[in-house]
Amino acid sequence: MDIKCIKLKKGHDSKLPLESWSRPENRYSYDEVKDWPGLGIIPPKGYLVLDIDDKEVVKILDNVLIASNSETLTLTTKKGKHYWFKSDIECGSVNKSTPLTIKADFRYWRSNLIIKINNKNRVWNQEIVNIGGVNMINDNMIAKLPDFLVPVSKKLKEAQGLGEGEGRNQFFVSHYLHPMYEMGFKDKDMLKECLQLINNYVFLAPIEEYELDALLVNDSYRENVKVKKSSKVAHGDNINNNYDNNVKAAIDIINEFGIKSNDKTMYTKEGLVYNALYPTSSEYRNTVEKSLRQIKKLHREDVVSEIFYNSEEEQTPTTDEELVTRTSKINVLTGEVTPHGENEFIFNYIDEIYNPEAYHERTDTFYNEVFNNNKEIRNFWFEFIGYMFLQKNNSEEDAALLLVGEGGNGKSVIMETVKNLLGEKNYSALNMKKFNDEYTLSGLKDKMANFGDDETHGALKELGPLKSVISGSSINVNEKYVTPYSITPHAKLIFATNEIPQFVRDNSEGIKRRFNFIEFKFNARTKPDTKLLSKLTSKLGRQYTLRLIVEGGKRWLENGLSSVGEIERYTKEQFDAQNVVHNFIKEIWDYINVEDFIPIQTASKSLKPYTLYNMYKTWQKDNGTGQMTTTRFTNELRKLKDERFYIESNRQYCSISGFSQRHDGNKLVILNPDKTKKSRISEIINLNPF
Repeated sequence: MDIKCIKLKKGHDSKLPLESWSRPENRYSYDEVKDWPGLGIIPPKGYLVLDIDDKEVVKILDNVLIASNSETLTLTTKKGKHYWFKSDIECGSVNKSTPLTIKADFRYWRSNLIIKINNKNRVWNQEIVNIGGVNMINDNMIAKLPDFLVPVSKKLKEAQGLGEGEGRNQFFVSHYLHPMYEMGFKDKDMLKECLQLINNYVFLAPIEEYELDALLVNDSYRENVKVKKSSKVAHGDNINNNYDNNVKAAIDIINEFGIKSNDKTMYTKEGLVYNALYPTSSEYRNTVEKSLRQIKKLHREDVVSEIFYNSEEEQTPTTDEELVTRTSKINVLTGEVTPHGENEFIFNYIDEIYNPEAYHERTDTFYNEVFNNNKEIRNFWFEFIGYMFLQKNNSEEDAALLLVGEGGNGKSVIMETVKNLLGEKNYSALNMKKFNDEYTLSGLKDKMANFGDDETHGALKELGPLKSVISGSSINVNEKYVTPYSITPHAKLIFATNEIPQFVRDNSEGIKRRFNFIEFKFNARTKPDTKLLSKLTSKLGRQYTLRLIVEGGKRWLENGLSSVGEIERYTKEQFDAQNVVHNFIKEIWDYINVEDFIPIQTASKSLKPYTLYNMYKTWQKDNGTGQMTTTRFTNELRKLKDERFYIESNRQYCSISGFSQRHDGNKLVILNPDKTKKSRISEIINLNPF
């Protein structure tokens, strides 16, 4: 395959041509322009490119191609892969179904689509070589398009992720064989190959082979089906013309409004930086939406998809030491300020001018007051905010803050000062419970921070996604009308609460290690200032806060977050108080009636503490801690090894309120801390051994 390159406009990951690529003189050999910062190619005639941006689908397709001996030329991208095949099919459509049920964007020689090839995130699986003065890729390494990947004219339901008990047989009959036959796919051998590949590689769990054979023997899927006269493969002059028009409309909109996009968000330039064009904003309605109204409703969704595809870029990367403002980048270690370049794509920035000499007396006084004149805690706060503003991956610090205290102590005000500097575009506002909802987690995308205010003191049952965000791991998100996808948020998390939530199901070292609790003791009501926030967010107040954040970021880069004894002590105290069973035993100590636990029986009969778990259930309802199962309750009893109570080891089967569980103990020993060491044992409650 001969490689002819097109120069692209300078700019990080730009896909727009620098010159009119339709002219032969503006298409270059690879060797001529290989050092140009942006190069693209158009698929030559006789080739079809499948673009897949879902890494899970890429894994599936890679395995399918190996199994079917159809391995081919690929270009790995940051989000997925481009698969190149030999084919006379001319199809240029977005999100098109295939007989394998996976979806792809199809590109061909008339599609007017430029595929970028020389980016650090884009890697060919074959080498571009010079043969006789012509740059090319070995054509023998490009496979013929297999039947299971041809674009089809009807949307097929996706089979990915279907497992046992989720209607896999019904899927094959109603959602696969029926529409495939309707589109004209009648060859049983071809259908059987597709069924086997879907079963073995796309399903989460395959069905038995004999069940597959039975599906094709039984012709029920052909009943009441009218086979369409139109071609089963989704291509033809009409579709191609529509596609060409959609691409042209998209590029016209991109050029008219200077649009760039990232992760399904459009941006337009304002000065040296870019602002988001959200579909609900007036800016979007007055630009993109206004242009879309001139296009037939049937094609608007495809045009929007083409806008995203043709304007997709990564944000211009910064160094580890740079904090980004509207006009420049600040090296927090050296203090050097570098203005933004004209071609840079920057959308996460602080909308304020950096002044290293800025000072605002009222703002400085407030920070001293709110942290109770504790310089260590004040420094810790600005180190964490510096870490936030530097936009580092969360895995570097693996930390979050919980601000604790009754109302009127300044914790909400201090969060507002940070929000004011960040601007609404750079932060989300999810409370802890919202981290279990995939539909709200998409709000973390491209955010620098998340502020959860007025956290409830009720039980938090699931903390997996919350821990993943804090530690910089990927999470799954969902948006209406969009295929679920994964993101790796770098938003730093700060929560504020009057009472600490109950980490009921995860009081583990994992959650303890990640959270830092800061106690707010300041009483703002003794010094009321109704105009405090406006003073703190004045121009000089903002600049002074930004100066403190830059200084804190420098300390963080040099030494990490400071170790503050008062924060560590308070955090440990609060987590110790989270041990629900510990608190239960502690609270009922003065009310325990041994007669309730050990019925008076002869020594030869087994003894059974039948009311202990029932007492716990009543206690938890009164305290709002969340229900704990008998299994969990028993396991937590085993963990109690302080000097108040513990489990005496004897490896016996035991029963609590009728529940059987094997563990290292058959005696619950309750110790009275008010007695001397030798006389501490108040009672021994024997558990019932089987």
